[in-house]
Amino acid sequence: MIRGVTPGSGNLIGTSTGATYTNTGLSDLTTYYYKIIATNAAGTSLASTEKSVTTPKTLAFVVNNSDSTVWSYTQNHATGLLTKVGSYATGTNPWTLAVTPDNKYLYVLNNGASTISAYAITWATGTLSPLSTPTYATGKQPLALKISANGK
Repeated sequence: MIRGVTPGSGNLIGTSTGATYTNTGLSDLTTYYYKIIATNAAGTSLASTEKSVTTPKTLAFVVNNSDSTVWSYTQNHATGLLTKVGSYATGTNPWTLAVTPDNKYLYVLNNGASTISAYAITWATGTLSPLSTPTYATGKQPLALKISANGK
């Protein structure tokens, strides 16, 4: 397996005797370029066509009912540890949250305020920004929030 961080570049990062290879030590939000070279008793193949993949950033969000905030965290892929990015005001007594299927928006259901707080997610940093219409009214003391899988 050959991996580089620019097209057409790369170094041998490991070998495998099977059909899979586990690539470790990757950085968040980085595009990597891969090629495969096969070897058997007949010899060594030419490098495969280069393929690219961009690693994701893993975020976690927590609603804090007693102080009416939502906190965002980033996750270290190597250790699993979370690092707090920020604390963002919500309505009174946030109860639950939901992220849209495209991972662009976060909605917090506020039980005490009977509202939904709306934020844009910046995945590169893990920060939240209130939308231009930051709150939406709901029925009295809502308990559940669900976004459909297709985002509609």
